[in-house]
Amino acid sequence: MSMTFADVWLVATKEFREVALRQGGSRGSVFNLVLIVAVFGVFMPLQAGLSWVQTPWLLFTWTWLPLFMVSALVADSFAGERERHTLETLLTTPLSDHAILFGKLLAAVLYGYGMLLVVFAVSLVTVNLRHGTWRYPLLFPGEVTLGVLVIGFLVTLFVASIGVMISLKAKTVRQAGQTLSLGILVTLWVPGIAANYMFRALSEPMRRALVDWAVQLDLWIIAAAGVALLVLVDAVFVGIAMRRFRRSQLTFD
Repeated sequence: MSMTFADVWLVATKEFREVALRQGGSRGSVFNLVLIVAVFGVFMPLQAGLSWVQTPWLLFTWTWLPLFMVSALVADSFAGERERHTLETLLTTPLSDHAILFGKLLAAVLYGYGMLLVVFAVSLVTVNLRHGTWRYPLLFPGEVTLGVLVIGFLVTLFVASIGVMISLKAKTVRQAGQTLSLGILVTLWVPGIAANYMFRALSEPMRRALVDWAVQLDLWIIAAAGVALLVLVDAVFVGIAMRRFRRSQLTFD
């Protein structure tokens, strides 16, 4: 069976409808989205003030939003179907394996990345209403804007691909969510904690020298290296997900 974009989009729209139903219908879904925008797009920028647009290192703050947005959605992608006993029905449709897989991935990426863009824009409006002027609006530096757009998309795809792979084999949504959270903890938090521990173990002169060196680094080079690494990692995990998705194996689990 061949894959068409219409088939992929059909699966993605099905995912969006189920997300809305799980969140209490359209009203509940809208309330949850508004709450996220209010926290990340209004409250946090107001707390940060001008540093929200003046500190390039806040780019790393944006990478957490896709993790937060996509995790629950992808954990439910296949494990939820298995719990609700709708997976067999989905797998008996004439949709190809790749159409089902990429439809689930597309829904997660659009959901997480779309919210990232909305929050990004709302945060700029918030800072400008508080500190800027319409004649001279406050904007993010060019490298931060490009970094958020590109790295935000790649991080969203990274979480979506890992989450889908975990959900393929998980028996319950809870199990998938816990495994995904543990994976994120190991791959992101543990290295960060280890790096912080090693930094604090250095002498004061060495810490100052390291901070001075980091401040002088070219953010464009760091962003380019990060993008290259994420593209490679995303390609690997999407490829693994494609190899692991086998309709016959899922049907008889």
